Amino acid sequence: MNSDFLNSVQIAHQTIPWNHIIIDDFLPSVEFAEVQKQLCAIKTGYLKLEDDIFALNYMFLPHLNLAKLFLSDEFANFLGTITNTQVSINEKNLVQLRLMNSESPGLPPHTDDSDTNSLAVLYYLSPNSTEDRGGDLILHPDEFNTALDKSTVVRPKANRLVIFSANEKNWHSVSKVENWNRFTITSQWTIES
Repeated sequence: MNSDFLNSVQIAHQTIPWNHIIIDDFLPSVEFAEVQKQLCAIKTGYLKLEDDIFALNYMFLPHLNLAKLFLSDEFANFLGTITNTQVSINEKNLVQLRLMNSESPGLPPHTDDSDTNSLAVLYYLSPNSTEDRGGDLILHPDEFNTALDKSTVVRPKANRLVIFSANEKNWHSVSKVENWNRFTITSQWTIES
């Protein structure tokens, strides 16, 4: 997969409730349609960690060309440029495909547990995201203000890339999925000091 498209994506820097970036129509439409068709068809083979309170269904990203893109120097440089940092992939997590469905619990307000300052990158694949289907990423001002009226809701729109700093200040949650499969590619990037 050619990474030249990274030079022309439309980047929306958001500041409420804290800094995050949203890029809609991340992959070119032809490439996205192929990726979406292949990855959203995978319903089995996911792993779960025994001690995971969130009961996440995950696997390492099985789409070789997309995995190469997300692990490439070009993507790392792209992340570094738009966040004004220098980053490297967190090899503990690498790049994962995650599935949430009606059997999955929602994710309560939390911060991402990381030993280092890092970026969380979420890439949404599932078609037909609507408000009543859940799976929304909810960004909270802090651990004490988690009501929806004080938070920012980011819908898991297909072909949307979301980037934020994974630290102890950036509280977020995911609403429970209802009658839908929410496929997300996730990766975590260590910010070099």
